[in-house]
Amino acid sequence: MDRDSVRKMVQNYINKNNLSNPEFARQAKINDRTVRRLLNSEESISDSNLKKLAAACVQPKFAVVGFN
Repeated sequence: MDRDSVRKMVQNYINKNNLSNPEFARQAKINDRTVRRLLNSEESISDSNLKKLAAACVQPKFAVVGFN
């Protein structure tokens, strides 16, 4: 996964939903330090953590179909 695109996605999600880094970390079920490393530094982050962070930003959409 591309670290820069995940960083932008996470930053946009945090800004759009008015979340703090610890709130987002709880929502993503990942360590707060990992979120800070992604947003503030160039330290390496594993691909599995990048996938978890990206998955937390995806909003599931549901369609309700009714039958009469």
